[in-house]
Amino acid sequence: MRTSDTVATDRPAAPGLGPLRAALSRAQPGRRLVVIDTRMSQVLLAGPWAIKLRRAWPAFARARARRALLESELRCNRQVSPAVYVGVFPIAGGELTAFASEPCPHAGSPVPGWPMPPSQPVIGRARARSTRGGSMVGACPEPVDWALVMRRLPRSRMLDHAIRRGTVSCADIDRLADRLAGLYGAAHAVRIAPARVLSRIDREQARNRRQLLKLADRLSPSPEAARVRLDTLLDRCDAAWRSHRVTVAARAGHGAWVEAHGDLRPEHVCLTHPIELIDRLEFDPTLRQLDAWEELCLLALFCAMAGAAWIGAQLSRRLAPSLAGSMPSARLRSFYCAHHALLRARLALSHLREPGAPRSRHWRDLTLRYLGYAEAALNGWDSLSG
Repeated sequence: MRTSDTVATDRPAAPGLGPLRAALSRAQPGRRLVVIDTRMSQVLLAGPWAIKLRRAWPAFARARARRALLESELRCNRQVSPAVYVGVFPIAGGELTAFASEPCPHAGSPVPGWPMPPSQPVIGRARARSTRGGSMVGACPEPVDWALVMRRLPRSRMLDHAIRRGTVSCADIDRLADRLAGLYGAAHAVRIAPARVLSRIDREQARNRRQLLKLADRLSPSPEAARVRLDTLLDRCDAAWRSHRVTVAARAGHGAWVEAHGDLRPEHVCLTHPIELIDRLEFDPTLRQLDAWEELCLLALFCAMAGAAWIGAQLSRRLAPSLAGSMPSARLRSFYCAHHALLRARLALSHLREPGAPRSRHWRDLTLRYLGYAEAALNGWDSLSG
């Protein structure tokens, strides 16, 4: 998480944030604590740790629902970066502010200063007991919240930051390609019905059209001109999709689909040794089932928008031998780029529906950038060839 992820939102705060922040402040008064707000979560940065709590919006008003969501995220991300994701821990009210809930590699709290329950019985029926590994569980009062504890990664080594600073190297991208080759290897191939793949892209294409046209008047002082531009762009993308349906169905039937990351953006790549991949899409496993080259097109699109189109080209060259036989045509890769650029434009534009439309200019400008890249892709720009 980065401070630039902070957004204005009217969603309820995480109930455990206040108690946890207060407890950590008491335990280590000099420690700087930073809270990052996103639409779905709040992340507390504390020394070497990033502690994520989910907002208690209606679907997750109960603590057990937020726990299930965080545990799903933990399981999903441990598959690709086990060293980063420590565990999910409860936060209780009162004096017993937080305590460990599962065995850890070392005894006691995984976070320095995270309060642990006393070893003797406490208020009423609440008492703590030891488990294997020295962690603590017990009949403490029902937790008011749950938190996912992660090890913080160095911001300077995040791919988006390295692109902005000009510090990313060819060697870094070669290492990233090798890391992705492992992620997309035969062990992660999935069997998927071609009809399901076609249905997913059909559905997203329809949503792109419906929602972008619905908000077209927000894009320009000249709503009619914006609508004409969008109509033309969406028609071209639909035509491109129709020309590739048979090919995509055949690729799905021949095993080109893998269990991917699902949200592979530069801010989710850390160029450490080894390279870490974080914030994998966890809420719907089917959305991680992708053509590996489709996900590479998404990453290349984001890198190109950040001014580093060469990264897509180098990833393509490095990965082509290891993904032998599965590399799609330049035209299909260009469609994947256009499709995802329109999908991201749709998501960016949806922010203008929020009460008061916070940062409306930012989201409008971002939508227009995505539309520009979709047009470039359909004009023959291949994101993976630079």
